[in-house]
Amino acid sequence: MSSQEVPQPHDSLVRLTFEQIGHAASFLQENLPEPLASAIAWEHLQLLRGSFVDQRLAQSHCDLLYKAPFRNEPPEKPLLLYLLFEHQSTPDPWMPLRLLGYKKDIWARHAAEFPKSGGVPPIHALVLAQVEGGWSVARQFHDLVLWPEDRRTRELLEGQQPKLDYALLDLAATQLEALRGGAIPRVAQVLLKGMLKGVEAAWFDWAIALLDEAGKAIPSLDALDPYFIYLLKVANLTAEEIQAKLSEARQHPQIASKIMSTYDQLIHKGLEKGRQEGRKEGELAGQVQAFQRMLGRAEDPSSSLAALSSAELAAKIAALEREVAARLK
Repeated sequence: MSSQEVPQPHDSLVRLTFEQIGHAASFLQENLPEPLASAIAWEHLQLLRGSFVDQRLAQSHCDLLYKAPFRNEPPEKPLLLYLLFEHQSTPDPWMPLRLLGYKKDIWARHAAEFPKSGGVPPIHALVLAQVEGGWSVARQFHDLVLWPEDRRTRELLEGQQPKLDYALLDLAATQLEALRGGAIPRVAQVLLKGMLKGVEAAWFDWAIALLDEAGKAIPSLDALDPYFIYLLKVANLTAEEIQAKLSEARQHPQIASKIMSTYDQLIHKGLEKGRQEGRKEGELAGQVQAFQRMLGRAEDPSSSLAALSSAELAAKIAALEREVAARLK
């Protein structure tokens, strides 16, 4: 099963997790510098509306903005926490410039909403990067400025240029055991790492252990269903491989059973989808291709299927149905 079956799987997983204030608080609290994290009243963290990402970049970025009051400051002087999630093939060397634009838009909205505030709140930006090969570009705006060689001239200009950097959580360079936050935020990070090529072989087992930890803190495991689905789709394993993995997870029997049940439901759903697509296309060739897609195989070209008789196509369909049934067992 391909992760492509989930529309925008990266963004969906980030929003599923970090739009929930409890998960966001545990993640941010453990990924901010300790003195700053200690100064924030996390019990009053709020998710603010809106996105500031340019629509042209929406396919590879998503963002969330939070208001975090300080413990020893009046509520009208909060901190804004800006979480920007990056998932693209290469890191963006213009990130400091982009963040400057996002911050400008955030401050402009604050000024419009609170014209009598007398100022704008500070913004702490955290980039959560899921980029193959890791993050290797400038993190300070000053590094983008084409400074003159003369030192005195540069010193005269420096004061008028923005001073901006950003915090970075580079998933490609972060080991599984170093991921921070509550169980669910760590599950989300493990799954995001699983979508990268070359992820550690232990990530599937790590995710099961974290899901078990999260399951013990909630009334019903049904709340974890989206994460089970992500796990199975990202894993891209055969039924035999999944069963082998889950049989090894003897310390987490409930989670293993629930994941296997979820897998069976996905197979049944795919089987029915294959039948419906075949009927909709009105030809046996379409049904063959639908089953092949469901099984993760390359589709036979329509031209080659068109050369087969109805009996031959029916035989191929029967064979594919038997293979699906064998996987269910």
